[in-house]
Amino acid sequence: MTAPLRVLSISLDRSLLRAGTGLGDAVARHVRLAKKLGRLAMVIYSPRSGYSPVRHSPNFTADPTHSLSRVLFPLDAARAASKLAKSEKFDLITCQDPFATGVAAWRVARKFGLPLNVQVHFDFMHNAWWEQEKLRHRPAAAFAKWLLRKATTIRVGTTREREKFIEAGFPADRVFCVPVAVDVEAFDEPAKRDFKAELLTGGFRRLVAAAGRMVYQKDFATLLKAAALLPADTLVAIAGDGPQRARLAAAAPANVRFLGTVPHGDVRDLFRACDVFALSSVYEGTGLVMVEAAAARKPIVATDVAGAADAVVPGSTGFVVPVRDPVALAARLAELLDDPHRAAEMGQRGREHVKARFGPAHTEAGLLEMWRRTVR
Repeated sequence: MTAPLRVLSISLDRSLLRAGTGLGDAVARHVRLAKKLGRLAMVIYSPRSGYSPVRHSPNFTADPTHSLSRVLFPLDAARAASKLAKSEKFDLITCQDPFATGVAAWRVARKFGLPLNVQVHFDFMHNAWWEQEKLRHRPAAAFAKWLLRKATTIRVGTTREREKFIEAGFPADRVFCVPVAVDVEAFDEPAKRDFKAELLTGGFRRLVAAAGRMVYQKDFATLLKAAALLPADTLVAIAGDGPQRARLAAAAPANVRFLGTVPHGDVRDLFRACDVFALSSVYEGTGLVMVEAAAARKPIVATDVAGAADAVVPGSTGFVVPVRDPVALAARLAELLDDPHRAAEMGQRGREHVKARFGPAHTEAGLLEMWRRTVR
């Protein structure tokens, strides 16, 4: 019988430095995963103060780097991970991205002769939208490709990303599509907040929901243009905040409501309450909000980003429209709003689809298989 894997991980997710195992959060997911491993030791970026090591379960620990700055984080992470690798035996090292955590993991892998698994959680490969967003993205993409060629295996979150990696010359047997897990069952719990009662006032009868940071990537400007084309009784509610919020609010039509930062549990209630979920991004990896809306049994209208190919079955669980096409986005939203019976059927099929593809059991099996292949 094969011994359980011992995994050393470098991450940026500071939520893992907080105690607690609420349903659906990162801690709970990793606690479940650790039960199938011999050891899970995580080194996580943190500022100089305010964080302490956490033992989430007997074999799962999370250690902060206490870094003076983000620039120094890779050195701090490599130092902390090396200390763990000297005191314990690990089968492999994995990291969250091919940038800061990737540099640290590569240094430790080379120093201790460990196989390296690099995870990629957003669609950067041959992505013109991402490269033109900021001047540093093009050289960052070149660096990431260089580092990824040092990896034993690579994890991506969507089938489209895997195809792009293979087209870029990465061996198919080294690139694994393992989506991020979503606690689909959590959406069966009763809602605690009645968004329909809160929002559908003053003549509004139908609700379109969206969620995300107010940044270039999410392209909420296109959603606002689509909202202006919807019937007057349709409200578009957007959960989230960010640097573009003031500019977007100034340009928003009367049937758009900005909800600001909404707790994750309340976002679930928003998805339960809406008639249709809309995603207007110019690029996405998995796009967890799509998956969560589908888990809430809502049909999805999404732009043609990488994650849409896995989260949406066109014509069956929702629709996929071209990026930056507000007319097409509005037309599909209106089509579903005008046929609530069809929308409900699509939502139910969407729930079944994401449960099979994004459930924790499926993701955990994928991670374990990938890591076994990494150490062979």
